[in-house]
Amino acid sequence: MWDDLGGSGGELSLQSEQPGLPLGPWGHQVSNLAVDGSPTGFLDFFSAMGGLEAFGYPKTAARPDSAPGAVFGIDGGAPGVIRQYFQAAVFELRPGDADQVHLRFLGDIWSIHTNWLSDAPVGKCTTLAAALSN
Repeated sequence: MWDDLGGSGGELSLQSEQPGLPLGPWGHQVSNLAVDGSPTGFLDFFSAMGGLEAFGYPKTAARPDSAPGAVFGIDGGAPGVIRQYFQAAVFELRPGDADQVHLRFLGDIWSIHTNWLSDAPVGKCTTLAAALSN
């Protein structure tokens, strides 16, 4: 599936200097801060929701899709959205909703890019609160 979304490897051209939990072969980490220092809560979400077993290794740093050096992206890099791509999901922090991490599954992203099951709703995200209530 990653081949359809921009490649099977990690995003090597953009690394974070922020403190975090280093994981995986691509030199990325999971942090509560984006590359520019903005708070994300991604490490807290990652730890609370199953960590490495649930999401796999981080393939990118936490950054906007429009950041210089960014390779992976969804919907042209919506302004203000900070994303971190993992092997099995994408974490999102949206403007105006800065206290909730949203989770986007790769199957939803893949269906958008390939028009697979075009009649089915796609692009749904789950917040931490909604995921914990299930």
